Amino acid sequence: MLEGGSRILLDSNTRIEVKIAPTSRDLQLESGQARFQVAHDLGRSFIVTTAEEAVLATGTDFNVERLHSHAVVTLIEGRVVVSGPITYRGLACLWRPKCEAPIDLWPCEQPDGSADGTLILRQRVVLSDTTAWQIDKIAFDNETLSIATERISRYRKHLIQVSDRAVGDVRISGIFNTADNDDFVEAVIKLLPLRSTINSDGKYF
Repeated sequence: MLEGGSRILLDSNTRIEVKIAPTSRDLQLESGQARFQVAHDLGRSFIVTTAEEAVLATGTDFNVERLHSHAVVTLIEGRVVVSGPITYRGLACLWRPKCEAPIDLWPCEQPDGSADGTLILRQRVVLSDTTAWQIDKIAFDNETLSIATERISRYRKHLIQVSDRAVGDVRISGIFNTADNDDFVEAVIKLLPLRSTINSDGKYF
């Protein structure tokens, strides 16, 4: 609970820096995933940033997940403004420096972009998938194996990694337990023509 009544729910292996000032509430999501439930305060802005993007929120509820190559913002309730040019990445969204056009989101939306980067789009999402981590689940909906392994590795002592780019581009869907996530590896091996190897760094496909 922050000063003023705002709440932050943190996923596993998540790091966040909070700076509260008389006229601002600035938060830097350094890694992982968090849900922000923002108390309305006209006198102080509430801004969440990752590497290159910023989310300006009024009284609202939203989720931000930071991955290696991009961040995913999902609005649950209220209103947020996401700043930064968005580049197409299938079901994810990327921001790059030199923001040109902030985008307003409606509940159950994530920002996305056209393949040539000329259009800013909004895509509808299933909120229960976005917030599944709060009940020790993780949901993949046509996710690349590379992104899926990065996301599920957040809940493991040792990483799961994809050693081949073509394999990493394979799409998967499903819901898995984060507390006992070896079933993810077993499911991938059963469903796809893959095998896993183990070394000191973790498991590899």
